[in-house]
Amino acid sequence: MPPDWPKLEAEFARLPRREVVNLAARAAERLAPVLARAADHYGPEAFEWLHAVAATVRTAQRYAAGEPVTRFALDLASDAARCAANAMAGAAQLLGPAATHEACENAIAAAAFAADCARARSPAQAAQRAVQAVRVAGEVPPATGPLWPDGEPAWFAEGLARYRRAFPPETGIPPPDRGPAS
Repeated sequence: MPPDWPKLEAEFARLPRREVVNLAARAAERLAPVLARAADHYGPEAFEWLHAVAATVRTAQRYAAGEPVTRFALDLASDAARCAANAMAGAAQLLGPAATHEACENAIAAAAFAADCARARSPAQAAQRAVQAVRVAGEVPPATGPLWPDGEPAWFAEGLARYRRAFPPETGIPPPDRGPAS
């Protein structure tokens, strides 16, 4: 049964902003690796979309952790995710939509909403953006610890592995994260 979204939004509005941003970022982080699966249909550009989403999530996570993040960095992060969505839409027009297209759209949207949550003008607006991130992700993630307390789904682990093959450590491009171990 899906959460009571208005109730969740009211709960989020009462939380400190950084906690709300953390939940939104973790929701996005849980979905991000699905973009790697789109590479089978769209080609290697899908890994670049995943990189944009991962960078957006990392920016929101830095904000949530209390690190100094400028409004411009948050604007740029949100726009990077939206550019990935635009690029994916263009690829879908040329090649037809991938079987994972909707899940990929949700992953990108969740990342943009996480950055939007951090740059929101009010607690109510931040709560609204966080609920949007959680809603497209499908559920409220745990606030701390592993992203998948009951074990990672196979598609998540596969997506991370494929991304790491596309962007090996020597490229200097950090991969999406699995979240803290505990």
